[in-house]
Amino acid sequence: MGDARMAMPSQNDADRTDGSNIDCASGQEPSFAAQLRKTLNTIPAYTWYALPSGVLTFVNEGYADYLGLAKDNPLRLGVEVDVPWDSHIELVHPDDHEETLRVGAACNRTGTAGQATFRIRNSEGEYRWFLSRLEPLRASDGTLLYWIGINLDIDDRKRAEEALRRNEHLQAEAQRLSHTGSFGWNVSSDEHFWSGETFRIFEFDPSSKVSLPIILECVHPQDRPTAKTALDAAAIGTGIDFECRLQFPDRRIKYLHVVGKAEKNSTGSIEVIGAVMDITARKLTEVELRRSKAHLTDAQTLSHTGSAGMQAGTKRIFSSEETARIYGYAPGTELTPDLILQRVHPDDVDLLKRFLSGLGRAEVTLTLSTGC
Repeated sequence: MGDARMAMPSQNDADRTDGSNIDCASGQEPSFAAQLRKTLNTIPAYTWYALPSGVLTFVNEGYADYLGLAKDNPLRLGVEVDVPWDSHIELVHPDDHEETLRVGAACNRTGTAGQATFRIRNSEGEYRWFLSRLEPLRASDGTLLYWIGINLDIDDRKRAEEALRRNEHLQAEAQRLSHTGSFGWNVSSDEHFWSGETFRIFEFDPSSKVSLPIILECVHPQDRPTAKTALDAAAIGTGIDFECRLQFPDRRIKYLHVVGKAEKNSTGSIEVIGAVMDITARKLTEVELRRSKAHLTDAQTLSHTGSAGMQAGTKRIFSSEETARIYGYAPGTELTPDLILQRVHPDDVDLLKRFLSGLGRAEVTLTLSTGC
């Protein structure tokens, strides 16, 4: 929107904005200001005008009602008052003062149009968001006569945007904390849409262009056939669920779990929507547990010491492989009280029965040794 230039009465008539010619009962032609006020009152939006100095002088009926102005308030009548150009700032939310004044001062200094978003207090003391546009209205010779403005209520849109930003922030934080990223893949165009966490998992720059060959290049060579098979299946509409490793140039390894579903979009193209989880910590823990279990098994074998536990209620026995060997059973055999009693010396059967009966009332862990 550029300068508004209109065919007007004489400059003197245009300058008559003291309110004395609002009533045309005398038969005189109404002043340009009066015509302007009448026009602004017909617009179904919050409109206003200010003097060349920037002093807010008139607001239309709808805007005045929103602000809760008295019927004789000078702003309803367009009557000029001797106030600073920024006196209207009291209508604006305190947090928005600085930006609002900055835009207004720039328009006054340059004589050009401008816009700003800010919150304005209504008659009930509540604030709503507005997009405010102002344009210079000039005479045919270029003289600045008024600033014409319109305030558009964007409160619903602003709140929706804030809710969306909040949800996006929460989603990003949830993905960061859970080490889970989301992705979208248009199969036909090989376009990829990644969340920030997905970029972090792959350690890609968020501005980098992603393609299927680039992704597969990051996968550990031993896992590429599995990953390619899964992605090829997804490309024809099958869901995906697989694990693979990423191998980085410095030889670091990450373990990933990838899940997703394939569906056709409005154009008939297949899109895959899914999640990629960094399960490195879990995998390393599993490896460490397997290693510890192997060490424990070796230690029990070398020391001829077994361990066992009994679950209260069910009397189910959990035992190590060495325990099974001590009792003369094959490793992996699930021991039961009867199987154990079969290996006990007859003189000790009653003693062991009483012992096992007492153990059945609580969970216990036993350590057995052959005494060798």
